[in-house]
Amino acid sequence: MRSRRAGFTLLEVVLVLVIGAIAYVAVLALPARGASAADLKAAARTLAASLRHAQSMAMATRRDSALTIDVEAREFTVAGDSTVRQLPQALELKLYTAQSEVSSARVGAIRF
Repeated sequence: MRSRRAGFTLLEVVLVLVIGAIAYVAVLALPARGASAADLKAAARTLAASLRHAQSMAMATRRDSALTIDVEAREFTVAGDSTVRQLPQALELKLYTAQSEVSSARVGAIRF
């Protein structure tokens, strides 16, 4: 009687490698979700610059200035500036602001 050694056969190892390769290719084939790192950095810089602009306007004029954000449309404006700026559609937005600054379920402001 022959004793069997513990371990895997070459066929089993090759089969596991093939399954792993198929899984790897399937994951790579999925479309990327969310915004890219470059899009996130650009959006953060644009939003930060607009917040600084609104704050500077408030300090210079000694009047309230607000940055209004539409979370669903992913756009924002600064009071006194008619330019509507877009944020990437893949970006998930949440607005945390004072209750008095919330216009609707999707629009709110940050006031300086």
